Amino acid sequence: MTSTIRPIHVAFALLVAGSSLGAQTAADTLHACYVPSSGTVYRIKATGAPSVCVDAVHIAFSFNAKGPTGATGPVGATGPVGATGAAGGGGTAGATGATGATGVAGATGSTGATGPVGATGAIGATGPAGATGATGPQGPAGSGGGISGHVIVQTQHTVAAGTLMSNGDHDEMEYTVATLKTACPAGKKVIGGGQGLVDYPDLGVHRNTVSMPPSGTQVMTHAELKMLFLLESRPYDTGVEQGWQVIYGNGTLNSEDIKVYAICATGS
Repeated sequence: MTSTIRPIHVAFALLVAGSSLGAQTAADTLHACYVPSSGTVYRIKATGAPSVCVDAVHIAFSFNAKGPTGATGPVGATGPVGATGAAGGGGTAGATGATGATGVAGATGSTGATGPVGATGAIGATGPAGATGATGPQGPAGSGGGISGHVIVQTQHTVAAGTLMSNGDHDEMEYTVATLKTACPAGKKVIGGGQGLVDYPDLGVHRNTVSMPPSGTQVMTHAELKMLFLLESRPYDTGVEQGWQVIYGNGTLNSEDIKVYAICATGS
């Protein structure tokens, strides 16, 4: 093994004596090896140095980098008084002391004597009635709200019959849809309305039949419900006139008469 030896030319007697000095710290202790043949010393256990002596005949030892504490010197002369230092900051408040023990409760005093009940005073006379206050001023006139002059206007309309359409081996009913209106007289507003049938239609079932020769027996091949139905009933306002509007669908084979009513009035 090749190692770098750094010679330290120090008397061995001093190094040994140094190794027996007082308390040392790890940072102050130096480790070295003595070479008897040359009287030289080299460091070990240091950065870049071997960790042990490189030859068995070399003598390992350690010593303190600092010498022993010297004797205390004489007291020096008193120096001049220095400038006054800045005031120190206020110390923190001490902890609150413990609460003292509760004192002994005093003796309960004796109960005083109950005083006599006072006599009930006489009821005072009733005072005279106050004078009637003056009449307040008349309130302002109302804004003129409300309605007046209401009328019921009715118009009779006719909704055309539905159309029975042939579709291969069966018939289908095509409904007629109509919008019906009744307008209010000029200057009046619609406030309600409704509708009604002039005559009740035949609302039944349309049956499609064919003859089956030679017996002539009729056999129903399709049945469809005949209907008259209301789709909409509401007020309308075109900006020029107001009134009531209904929409009917006629699925019967006859035209149907419908009355449309509008309730109209003058209002603010």
